[in-house]
Amino acid sequence: IIDLGSNSVRLVLMEITQNGSYRLIDEINQAVRLSENMEPDEFLKPKPMERAVKTINLYKKLCWANGIEVKNVIPVATEAVRRAKNRDEFLSMLKEQTGFVFRVLSGEEEALLVYSGVVNTLEVTDALIMDLGGASTELVHVSGRKAENYVSIPLGSVTMTEKYLNGT
Repeated sequence: IIDLGSNSVRLVLMEITQNGSYRLIDEINQAVRLSENMEPDEFLKPKPMERAVKTINLYKKLCWANGIEVKNVIPVATEAVRRAKNRDEFLSMLKEQTGFVFRVLSGEEEALLVYSGVVNTLEVTDALIMDLGGASTELVHVSGRKAENYVSIPLGSVTMTEKYLNGT
């Protein structure tokens, strides 16, 4: 799985066994700050896009070295790509330069994936899960281990820092 986030790109290599369970083989996370300088025009800028492509190509080599074909990689993108006015151009660039076709998750999908990751890793019965990303924050109300309410808010660490701490 390649998770192209607003702040970083994460690669998670998993082995799926015959009984459906999984085992972590390796994971790596690289800061690319894709949403850097995205405010106020909501366009992804050339330098962050280049950093993302370079990192994804490195991950492609790591997949190849582990015997994982491109067709078996699940590439997803989140909030920065979701709201970028030049999203289609960037997705085309990714396909052309890396060979990966990224699926842009909706905010709701992202929140539910956060929920799934937490409840399948921790013994959570009733909780409020908060995932602070680079350009969005997901909140999930869990009751009886079920996601009762969930939302993705387009406010994250990178976007808020640039808006309020960099004088923009």
